Amino acid sequence: MMKVLFISPEFPCPPSGGGRKRVCCFLKHLSRLGADIELLTFATGAQLEYKNSLDGFCSKVHLVEYKEPSFSAKIKRICSLKAYDFDDRFFQKLVELAPERFAVIHLIKSQMAEYVYPLKKKRALPIIIDLWACGLKGSLGDFRYEENIFRKMIIFSRIPRYAISDFRMYRSFNNFTVASEECKKYILERHPGKNVCVAPSGIEPEDIRPFQEGLSPVNTLIFTGDMSFFPNVDAMLYFAKDIYPSIKRQIPEVKLYIVGKDPGKEILRLGQDDHSIIVTGYVEDIYEYLAKSSIYVVPLRCGSGIRTKILEAMASGLAVVATDISVEGIKVSDGINILLAKTSADFVSKAAELLRNPARAKNIADHAKDLVGQEYLWETSAKKIFDFYQDLL
Repeated sequence: MMKVLFISPEFPCPPSGGGRKRVCCFLKHLSRLGADIELLTFATGAQLEYKNSLDGFCSKVHLVEYKEPSFSAKIKRICSLKAYDFDDRFFQKLVELAPERFAVIHLIKSQMAEYVYPLKKKRALPIIIDLWACGLKGSLGDFRYEENIFRKMIIFSRIPRYAISDFRMYRSFNNFTVASEECKKYILERHPGKNVCVAPSGIEPEDIRPFQEGLSPVNTLIFTGDMSFFPNVDAMLYFAKDIYPSIKRQIPEVKLYIVGKDPGKEILRLGQDDHSIIVTGYVEDIYEYLAKSSIYVVPLRCGSGIRTKILEAMASGLAVVATDISVEGIKVSDGINILLAKTSADFVSKAAELLRNPARAKNIADHAKDLVGQEYLWETSAKKIFDFYQDLL
C-alpha cells in the first residue's frame, strides 16, 4: 500500500468551502484507490472536535493547534518578505513523523512548502504541491477592486512576498497538481520540464440532482460562497449596486439569495436595505438553497482558483450566468451550458432573459449537468492524482 503524507494549512472538516472540500474529497477517494494517508495539519480549537471525522480516510491525523500570530509577529513577517508564518511546532511535528517512511509527500497550497525545504536535502522522495491558483492575478485583482485604503495597502504589501515565494517554490520543486489547465499552462510556460497533473475540483455523483418539475421557484437568483472572502464580497456588492436594480426594474418580483458563512457588515446591510435580498449566513445544506432558486449568478471581478460552487449549481440543475473570470478551469461553452456576461448591462440582459424564459434556462441547465457528470467528478480527479503518484515513483 502506498504511504502518503498530506500536509495542509487547515483542517478540512467540516468541508465548508471549495478548498476544504477539495482536500476532504481527495482524502476520501485516494484512500479508496489504495493510498495509506496520514494528514498533518493546523487546526483551530473549534476544529479539534472534528478530528475523528476523517477516520475512514486517513490512517492517522496529526493536529497542531493554530494560534493567531501577534501584531509584532505580523509586522516582522512583512519586513522579512516571507509570504507565510513558519511555525516551529509544526516543523518539529513533521520531523517526528519521519518522512523516510512515506513514498510521497503531498502539500496542500504553496505556503506549506516552507516546512519541507529542509527535508529535501535529507531524502529525494517525490514532493508534490497542490495549487488552486497560480501567479499574482488574484492578488492584483483584489488590489484593483478593494476600496478601503487600509485593506488595499495590506493587499499591496503581500504582492512582493507572494512573488518571492512563487519564485522560490518553482525553483525548488518539480511536481504539481493543479485545479485547471490555465494553471498548468502558467507553470509550463515559465518553468518548462516541471511535472504537472491537472486534477480539477468536482462533485460527487449523488449531488447531480434530477430535475423536478415545479420544484424551483421562478424569479429567484442565488449566489453561494464564503462571504468573508474578498472576491465574493466584491462580487455581491458589485451585483447589488450595478446589476440587480436593473433586473428588479424589469422583473419587480425577483429575489436574491446570498448564501455563505461569515457575511460582514457590508453584505448584511444589503439585506437590511432591500428585503428582496436574503442573506443567510452559514447553512448546513447548500443544496437546500439551490433547490429554492432558479438562476445562479456569479459576477466575480477578481480572484482565481477553484470554482466548486459553480459545479454544485450546475449539478443541481440551475442555469448559470457568470463573468468570464468566474469560470476559470471549467470547460464551459457560452450559450450552450452557461451564459457569459462581459459587462454589467450584458449581465442584466442575460439574467433577465433566463428569468423570463424557463425553457431556455432548463436547456442550458441540462447541458451544464451533462458537462459536470462527464468531466467533473471527484473520483475521476483523484484517479488522476493516484496515477500521478505511481508515475513519479
